[in-house]
Amino acid sequence: MNHKFTADGRKVVVVGALNAKETIVQEVFVTDGTEFPAGEHFVVKTLLDATAETYKAKREREAEENIKTLEKQKELLSAQIADLQFKRASATAKVKWIEGITETEVREAFDNIKAMLSGEYTHVVIKDHSSFEIKEWDEKLFTSTDDYYRTRFESLRLISLFGDWNGRLNLNWKVNTYRDGSGSSTNFYPCRSLQEAIEKVKEVVDAKDYLSDVDYQLCLKYGIPVDEAKNTDRIQKKADYIKKQIAERQDQIRKMEADLSAIR
Repeated sequence: MNHKFTADGRKVVVVGALNAKETIVQEVFVTDGTEFPAGEHFVVKTLLDATAETYKAKREREAEENIKTLEKQKELLSAQIADLQFKRASATAKVKWIEGITETEVREAFDNIKAMLSGEYTHVVIKDHSSFEIKEWDEKLFTSTDDYYRTRFESLRLISLFGDWNGRLNLNWKVNTYRDGSGSSTNFYPCRSLQEAIEKVKEVVDAKDYLSDVDYQLCLKYGIPVDEAKNTDRIQKKADYIKKQIAERQDQIRKMEADLSAIR
């Protein structure tokens, strides 16, 4: 068969010449990889030995490719802009804080680290969720025992001085669960005496707008004055909760009694 291609890219087989300028052809189709002529004969004026792309089609294809390239560049630039905006905001915040640093804050941070390294602290207030506990400063508080491939050894857990942005920087000590800094962390307040530790507990309890049962027991344990208004509110809420529990239990009992009476 004499195969040719039309100007619009269709593969055809030449049937014969209609005249000097026109040719009768039949389109070639493909089924399961096999080519065969099918369909009605039609007349074309232009036949090519190979598929060709018109200038218009080429320009359209190039335009589409340029659009895709520009879209990718746009996405890349958008990501870079977002990254730069984040870095700028971070740098602005750091500069703002640095400009506001006072000698008192520097001295406080320095004194905390110096006291930690030189062993001035005698007690520690440990904050665990909503409760507090005062303990004597002991190396066992900050060591951990690992059991790895049947090898046991003592190691120092990571102790860090963290900053929380709160208008100004509050420096908080935290100790991590594991020596490499992984796992959860626990806040603690190092103190130079038991009395300082008690004062720290009082400060934290007084700063809260309510008094929990744990707070109340801490006050009794360490002789901290109890805020009467907060304590009255604590007692009332506890009583209301117990009354609610009693009412719910009574409803359950009445329902169970009704179920018992209905047994036949």
